Amino acid sequence: MIPSKYIPPIKYLGGAAIILLIIGWVIFPIFSDVVLSEDAQNEVLVNSIPFVTVFIDIILMYALFMFIFAYRFNRRIPLRTFRAIEWTIIAGIVVGVIALFQPFKLVGYQYGFLWLLGSTLAFILWSHVIPGSVQSNRDLPAFSSQNQTAGAVMGLIVMVMVAGFFIYTARPQEPYGYSQRQWDRGLRDEQKQEVIDSAENTFRTFTVPYFIVMSLFPGAGIFFATREMAASAGSMKEEESVQAVAV
Repeated sequence: MIPSKYIPPIKYLGGAAIILLIIGWVIFPIFSDVVLSEDAQNEVLVNSIPFVTVFIDIILMYALFMFIFAYRFNRRIPLRTFRAIEWTIIAGIVVGVIALFQPFKLVGYQYGFLWLLGSTLAFILWSHVIPGSVQSNRDLPAFSSQNQTAGAVMGLIVMVMVAGFFIYTARPQEPYGYSQRQWDRGLRDEQKQEVIDSAENTFRTFTVPYFIVMSLFPGAGIFFATREMAASAGSMKEEESVQAVAV
């Protein structure tokens, strides 16, 4: 059963998103086919309406997710872990800005905006969560080696998954920035080989290290979160053991 505190945002934000989606992708196409002429249907403003409704839907669903996430984790995340993840996100924003505006390699510009956008959205989401109090943070036990190991393992798994995904999708492929017609008819075999060697060298030298560095940030966030969860689980087990012995 859905907790009552989640119902208002789901009702209003989720309902508004569904209504907009129906208007933009069901009602408006029928309306335009019946009322508008063929020339009017081809106008930019008319064609942009479905896109605008989807864009607003994405914003509404993100706001809904943000409300639910904040309700779920408010005052439940210890300050030490909250701050660690917050500074990791801020570092991601800084690195994204640097990658976006650096003049040296195209790969940074290609993925810098995506990285900056993701980091900014993460910061907006995280800034709506209220962390635990300073006093509760002082009462927490220190992280054990098992907690550190659990966090490191999960962080490494996330790093491998993120870096592997981007490395796989960014691998250079034919026609290597040329049009297919230019590649097939405009280049000699030795020119093609030079282009292939250059693309592969850039991929190994810059692209792969770039994605590995970028994967450090989500990996670090998962490390901090998993470490805290492992510590909390261990503390609960210790309390249960003490209570069992007392009984």
